[in-house]
Amino acid sequence: MTQPPAAGWHPPDRPGPHVGNGQYPRPVPPAQWPAPYPPQPPRPQHRYPTPPHPVPRPPYSGPPLPPPSVPGAAPQPWPSPPPRRVVPPVPVTVPGDEDRYQPPPIQLPPAPGDHGKLPPLPTAKRIPSDLPFVVNPRVGIWYLLYLIPLLILLAPAVYLLATGYLAWGLVVLVLTVAAYICAFGFRLVVLAWSGPLLAADRNHLWVQARKWPVLCVRIPWELVGEVRIRRWFLEKVVCVVPRDPRIARMDGMWSSIDQARTSAFFHSRLTASTRFGDTSAETTLRALADLAAGRAHVVGGPAPAEPARQPGDGDPGAPPTPG
Repeated sequence: MTQPPAAGWHPPDRPGPHVGNGQYPRPVPPAQWPAPYPPQPPRPQHRYPTPPHPVPRPPYSGPPLPPPSVPGAAPQPWPSPPPRRVVPPVPVTVPGDEDRYQPPPIQLPPAPGDHGKLPPLPTAKRIPSDLPFVVNPRVGIWYLLYLIPLLILLAPAVYLLATGYLAWGLVVLVLTVAAYICAFGFRLVVLAWSGPLLAADRNHLWVQARKWPVLCVRIPWELVGEVRIRRWFLEKVVCVVPRDPRIARMDGMWSSIDQARTSAFFHSRLTASTRFGDTSAETTLRALADLAAGRAHVVGGPAPAEPARQPGDGDPGAPPTPG
């Protein structure tokens, strides 16, 4: 038996029958494929000695069937169906005062809100004068109300010219005429050439939405909420308040200035002067209340007439009138 040295390389292992070089085993040869299975004889088929029995059916649970028909025999009648069960009707109670029932009054459509779409309103540069009710301008009172301020404004210029101050008198005269034209003369020209101030018929109401340049709008009575009279100093106007504040709102600089002035004095954008018209305020309210027929609230006008009672429509509590 040989002992290994104390130091140095170890001698390699001796090759054995199953070792290759001392570190790796020898490769194992691949296994041989087995031989195919020998053919098997066919299996004998199993045969029933007797035919299979049918599966039993559950008993019939419906109505009895008629007997099978015989060729050449009369058909058998079907059994009569069971009687039908009818639910009794629910009793209906009728109030004793149904003969006094009256249909509710006609309700106007609600005012369109900010989310609704306004119907297009026709406009014109002049109110037509062939309608049943028209308020035309009255020129006589215009001269009376507009000539008095002119005389008051010319008094200082006349006094200066009479006392010999010609230069100062001319300056005051020019300033006076310019102030009168801007404050009163322009208004006089607008009222004189703007045509009718207000008009109405059974279906529509015409009113000026812009005083200068004149622009008139036609509003259906269903869109008019209120008609009233308002006064400021010497002016007296008919104010038309629509159901929707967006109705007849004009765009543009001159239109906004004109409607802002009218709203500041009379709290309404649509106005028609009765002081400078040929019809009084009371007559105008009565005519508008008659043409509106309850579709618009006319403040100060006559109350809507009640329907005439028939001979048989008396007080329910009164005794019947002998016929």
